[in-house]
Formats: sequence, structure tokens, C-alpha cells
Amino acid sequence: MPLNNEFKVKDANLLNALTLAFIGDAVFEIYVRGIAVTRIPGARVNKLHRVCAAAVNAASQAELLAAIESKLNETELNVVQRGKNSKPHSVPKNAKIEDYLHATAFEALIGYLELSGLYERQSEILELCRDKIESFIDNANKVIK
Repeated sequence: MPLNNEFKVKDANLLNALTLAFIGDAVFEIYVRGIAVTRIPGARVNKLHRVCAAAVNAASQAELLAAIESKLNETELNVVQRGKNSKPHSVPKNAKIEDYLHATAFEALIGYLELSGLYERQSEILELCRDKIESFIDNANKVIK
């Protein structure tokens, strides 16, 4: 799912993990929003935003990473490791540091694939996450009025 077909980094591996995560966060958010809109048609934007937050948070993204990590190749695992080793300037107060670093690693992986132009592989990885994402959205939808 390319954000911008014209924008590819010659070697995304040279970017730091937090920069990769910055892009990966945006790509993942768009992916989750697309799922939410199709799972809850006609929902108000406020509800869609709150439901998406159930999938786009540190704990959920850490869970997604754990589910796919065994299916990653060596290059992808290196990007993930860089994300886990990153030094974020701050951590949200409602997130555990370990979850936050794993979420950063997940986002860095998605960002790396985006900036490298590896859209097919990015789609494969996001599809591996789809069932879990849908369950996060469905569970939140049951709770949020």
C-alpha cells in the first residue's frame, strides 16, 4: 500500500529505526482505518477513531509483532531488532516500555517495507495481522457505544 509511488529511499536501511517507525505508524493507521470502515459501515468518525485506537497502540502492536516475528526474513528481523533497541524520547504513560519498544519495532518494519518499495511483502505481513486487527476492532466495537 504505497503512500506515495514517487517516494522511495535508495537504502531505507540507512534510516534510524524511529524514522522508519514514523512512516510505519502512518501506513499502519491507514490500513487499520480501512478495516474499521468496512467492519463498521456507517459508524460515526468519532467511534471509528476510538475503535482504531484498540489496534493502534503499543500493547496491540507488540502482540502483532509476536504473531509474525517467526515469519520474517533476516533483513526484516534486523529492522525489528533495531526498533527494539531504539531510544525513544518518551513513552506514553499508559504503555509498558517493552510493549512500546516492540510496537516501535513493528512500525519500523512497516516503514522499512514502505520506504524500500517492498509493497507486496508489506501487504503479506499486514494480511498476516489482519485477523488479530479485526478482533481488536470487533472487541472495541462491542464496548464503545
